[in-house]
Amino acid sequence: MHSIDLVLLKFSTGEYHPHARHSLIHVQRSASARPYITVRIVGDNLALIFHDEDGSKLFIFDWKTGHKRLQHQATENAYESSVPVFVSPGLLLVPNCILSHFEVWHLLPSHPNPPVQILTLQLPTVSFHYSIIHIRCHGEFTPFLHSMPYFPPRPFFLSPENSIIIVNLLLGSSLGPRSAFKLVIHRNTLLDMIQKWTSPLLLEQQGRPLKWLTNEVTVDKVADPDDGSVRLGAQSELVSTRPHLGSSPRNRDSSTLAASPISLTSHISAHSSIASASASSRARYDIRQVQWADWGPPISRWLQVKACFRKKCIWG
Repeated sequence: MHSIDLVLLKFSTGEYHPHARHSLIHVQRSASARPYITVRIVGDNLALIFHDEDGSKLFIFDWKTGHKRLQHQATENAYESSVPVFVSPGLLLVPNCILSHFEVWHLLPSHPNPPVQILTLQLPTVSFHYSIIHIRCHGEFTPFLHSMPYFPPRPFFLSPENSIIIVNLLLGSSLGPRSAFKLVIHRNTLLDMIQKWTSPLLLEQQGRPLKWLTNEVTVDKVADPDDGSVRLGAQSELVSTRPHLGSSPRNRDSSTLAASPISLTSHISAHSSIASASASSRARYDIRQVQWADWGPPISRWLQVKACFRKKCIWG
């Protein structure tokens, strides 16, 4: 078995990062000598995609303290060769190749409650003879928190909200060569679309039944060995891979965990009582699934790549 660990270094000097309480953070053990791993960092949140022979996982760490905020078990091979992107400091977009959608995760900065999935954004249906090999998201400039005290003074700040997100999709077929596409999305319009589909008013205005997936989450209280403070960590798993129809989310016991994530703010704040509940709480909550036709065409553009190689692409 191999130990998978994060080592936090300053890129400019190669020394251990001075703001990290622990220079090494243990992720997990794996039988694979070379598992697939990709990391994205914004603010205090470090998002890590992990895939090996045992499946795919999403980890969210507070890299400054070393605290593991979330460990999510995805469907088999869901994150293989996937690359996530921070849409904003508090929103993470994670591609799921098996279910052909983007998972939208809400990461509240400096908030005790763990990250939670609030939405899924479906991609267009792939033809019968094709399958998705990878979905890789890139978004420069990376969002950042202006309040970071260690940022050096700058004459001006670029606006990440006015940038674009590029999604590279590679499709494989048993009938012929692979096909590659680029999906271009304006970051601001994607933020607006996420806000729209997490609005509680939308449930009342929606004329047709909505589709929902279901996650099961176990939230545990974890004592910090350094200062004794109590933090919350979550173990999450997708338990319903076939969407179920309904006009409203199923009811949950609000004393344990949030009911369906209806809004970016009320989902967490309305159920913050979990912090004072028992040491461990388990619950299920519904995640709204938005079809491609309802979110994608107004805010994105498709570009087909003529041929795609490991190091460079030729455009048609």
